[in-house]
Amino acid sequence: MAINFWNWQKKIILEKIDSPLGDELEILVKKVERFAPQDMRIQRAEFYYNYAMLPSYLLPLVGLLRVISTRRNYKQMDQDFAKEVFICLKRFYDIKDRYTLENVISDQRFLRKYRELFTIFYGKAGPKKETLDQWILDIKAHISKD
Repeated sequence: MAINFWNWQKKIILEKIDSPLGDELEILVKKVERFAPQDMRIQRAEFYYNYAMLPSYLLPLVGLLRVISTRRNYKQMDQDFAKEVFICLKRFYDIKDRYTLENVISDQRFLRKYRELFTIFYGKAGPKKETLDQWILDIKAHISKD
């Protein structure tokens, strides 16, 4: 069974992946799509779901979606959730684990992707820019201590 994402401009299909993780991915995508903003579904498919076709990205993607699917809006989010998303996103973009958390927290491109993730998955129900910036500062402070 394929998951179809429709838009008036294009149709995006997430192909069925034959593995237990593929089944979990399908469940997680359906769970996220229940609360995520519909106007961003193409971005979710292009920037995240399509990576499922590459075996090395499947496990980090499932981990990221597990975390994202636990919160539906900003009121349910806290600093611990923000850090968990940060670490999962780092695993997703750095599958070979080449960079330390210290390197990643100072990379502006990664921080932009971190902020965009909340827009893509939560839209207006997500945290404001100021809150995200505060979370990033808190994560930097926490990483500096360790």
